[in-house]
Amino acid sequence: MKNILKAELFKLRKSKGALICTIILFGYMLLMALIFLGVRSVLMGFGGAGGAVMGITGYTASSALGFFANDLQIVLILVCVVVCGFYAGEYTNGLIRNSLTVGVSRTRVFFSKFIMAMAVAAAAYCAVTFIYMGVYGIVGGWGDVAFWKFLCFWALNLLQFTATVSLVFFFSVLTKSTGATIGITIGLTFFFSILSFIALIGQAFDNAFLNFLSELSMLFSGAQVSVVANMTASNDVEVWRVIESVLVGLVTFGACTAGGWALFQRQDQK
Repeated sequence: MKNILKAELFKLRKSKGALICTIILFGYMLLMALIFLGVRSVLMGFGGAGGAVMGITGYTASSALGFFANDLQIVLILVCVVVCGFYAGEYTNGLIRNSLTVGVSRTRVFFSKFIMAMAVAAAAYCAVTFIYMGVYGIVGGWGDVAFWKFLCFWALNLLQFTATVSLVFFFSVLTKSTGATIGITIGLTFFFSILSFIALIGQAFDNAFLNFLSELSMLFSGAQVSVVANMTASNDVEVWRVIESVLVGLVTFGACTAGGWALFQRQDQK
């Protein structure tokens, strides 16, 4: 398995698609940071009043997960492109068939690609959240959230994000198509956004049906990313929400892993 993982890492390092997505991701983060710092400088030039009105003064390092949740779609889509290369791309090129014909077991082939996909997701998550923490930490300090609390929810949000990416990997195995997987991922991100919007309406109007949809939306890992971010910024964390978020992340991750492996075992790779 170690040699197979090294081979997957070598292919990832040589992948033009992965390089382009990395450049776009860091370029986007840099652009957002420069825009924020520029806007802050202009607003603070008016004696700080403009910044207070826009909420700029409240941006701190402990707000990093909230900003990550806001940019979840762009990060997830870029990760999706790279993750699809591990299975759908190699299926199209016949590389998976070649691996199987030389005697590598299906289990090793599947899990080598799955492990690398999760490693890419974790690396992207760490990079983005660290950039946000650095930029907003320099601007507004650490913030009011205790570090141990932030660290726990940072790890929980990592679980939710990798669970979401495991779902993307499952769709890649299911469709064997990069385009179809990206389309499904974009559709799901918009679906989660709509559910989150409905949840806000339900809370505002205290409508029973909308509240039900709000709770339903929390059963999806994509929505759970925002839930974890909101809990991090809250001083009154609901324990049952934390337990729910952990369970949803673990069940999603486990189901997608087992489902993807079972599907791969039965597929014809010719």
